[in-house]
Amino acid sequence: MRRARATLARGGRLKDHVGMMANTHSTRRVIAPVAATLVALLGAPGAHASLADEIQKREEADAVAAKYDPPIATPSPIQDHFAVRASYVNGSVHTRAQITDPNIATPGTPFDGEQDLGLSPRNHQARAEFMFRLHNRGRVRVSAMDLSRSGSVILNRTIQYGGQAFQVNERVNTQFDWRQFDVTWLFSFLRSDRFELGTGIGFHFLQTEAAAVAPARASSRQSYTGSGPFATLAVDATWRMTRRFSLNARGQTFEVTASSVSAKLADWHADVQFRAHKNLAIGLGYQSNYARLDVADQNPGGSLRFTVAGPEVFLRASF
Repeated sequence: MRRARATLARGGRLKDHVGMMANTHSTRRVIAPVAATLVALLGAPGAHASLADEIQKREEADAVAAKYDPPIATPSPIQDHFAVRASYVNGSVHTRAQITDPNIATPGTPFDGEQDLGLSPRNHQARAEFMFRLHNRGRVRVSAMDLSRSGSVILNRTIQYGGQAFQVNERVNTQFDWRQFDVTWLFSFLRSDRFELGTGIGFHFLQTEAAAVAPARASSRQSYTGSGPFATLAVDATWRMTRRFSLNARGQTFEVTASSVSAKLADWHADVQFRAHKNLAIGLGYQSNYARLDVADQNPGGSLRFTVAGPEVFLRASF
């Protein structure tokens, strides 16, 4: 009996020893490659020098990157990665146009939309704008404008409006709508904690509708619509004057003539912002939008000059 117990005890110790050997063998399989790598790296001739050279190269690359794209520490439009601006614009509107129907002999009468047709000369409008910084030097700005006006007036002169003649002392109701959606991409070739200057290209999607009718003659209604894309060249600049105040200005414009169509679009903006909080600014600015279109040998043909300009006040949230 004692011999059997001794045999069992020796068997248990043997089993424990085998388990320990197995665990040690598993650990060695994990540690061995790491140890071999360290020995090869530290024990090889010139390993320390190679490692030091690699560290120095990385430090030099980081120094060059920091010089090209210095860290922006002060909260400002230069530092923002995303921003949304809600503004109220109190501007003046001026519309001059001539609409010609080539199917009739009488050319269209040049008219002033505000003075001749009773359109409102003031623009009380809310606008929104978004800014996305794609990387340190790239930005995308998205904005929109929707301006709808109507008027009713008794004419003091005859106006040939496309294919319809509206007579003196006749009441005419008019509607003029302008919609514009803008996407502008910018690259900042100059960017520091106090200055940012960039250029880029803007893409604009325009839609306009003009309609006029004499209520006494339902068949007199004339309606014209037009839409299409347009591109502009853009420049954008920011100067952080103090820790809380910044001056911002931008402009974009382009003019094109193709066949019987000539067009120009321009957008100018300047503002002063006060950084009331790290993520919130208030500001005052001035906004101007201008569009020109001349169309010949088409139905309808004619010309359009459209201007919206005036002061604005806004809130800007960003991070």
